[in-house]
Amino acid sequence: MKAYLLTVFSGEQAAGNPAGVVVLDDWLDTATLQQIARQLAQPVTTFVVHDESQYAVRWFSQQAEINLCGHGSLAAAAVLLEFGEQAFGDAGTETEVAADVETAAEANTMTLTSEHGTVIVRKDGARYHMTLPGWQPNRSPDLKRYLKQIGLPVIDSFATRDLVLVAESPALVRQFTPDMAVLAAIADYHAVILTAQDGSDGYVLRYFAPKIGIDEDIATGSAQCSLALYWLEQLGRETLKVTQLSAQGGAFVVRQQGEGHISLQVEVRLVSVLNLP
Repeated sequence: MKAYLLTVFSGEQAAGNPAGVVVLDDWLDTATLQQIARQLAQPVTTFVVHDESQYAVRWFSQQAEINLCGHGSLAAAAVLLEFGEQAFGDAGTETEVAADVETAAEANTMTLTSEHGTVIVRKDGARYHMTLPGWQPNRSPDLKRYLKQIGLPVIDSFATRDLVLVAESPALVRQFTPDMAVLAAIADYHAVILTAQDGSDGYVLRYFAPKIGIDEDIATGSAQCSLALYWLEQLGRETLKVTQLSAQGGAFVVRQQGEGHISLQVEVRLVSVLNLP
């Protein structure tokens, strides 16, 4: 069994987010998947199984299974598109798997399915385009209690899967010092996202998910599901540049992709291939 280590959402001034990918013949039990994720020690490890002519995926941090991981999806698609049937090891010798991977590689497109939705990734030269759902903001009055707990002045706030706080400037986003105990105690949301407008054609963000073992994520594709439609409407643009202000940094280009969907344009780099016992 092989593990592929990659960086996703890299750029000229962004080191990107590491991810592991393990392609399996069949699903292992959850405890074993979690053990492998801890062994690889990546922010996220994506497991892929060829299941009934589909590529099914599950994502794990080092502490727990997570849902709809953008950078993990891109890493998995990159492995399948770059290595083809070889990525499946013994499974790749099966005619159905080999044919399906070959067809996807010829089309430069990979569709990944999960319990949390479908992710479509297309390779375009050295870059990858990923289609994700775009989530509409919910402006519940209950959010006010969280704003007081977090202690950050904001100009707007809303919720999707995540709690989103809109600051007045990129400087406030960069300078924010989170209280992880407070953020981890916010049980109603997957993560807390801090964001701000960046010029006339972009936005910045930071992403905190301590309750799933990621205090601050490096570069988060799924965060754009919460942010993109909001900023596309606010700024009146069809395409936006996005910068994630983590220590390593993440870079994206985001646009609306039909009704209720967005697309990300990013870079993916293979770092190494490991043999697992």
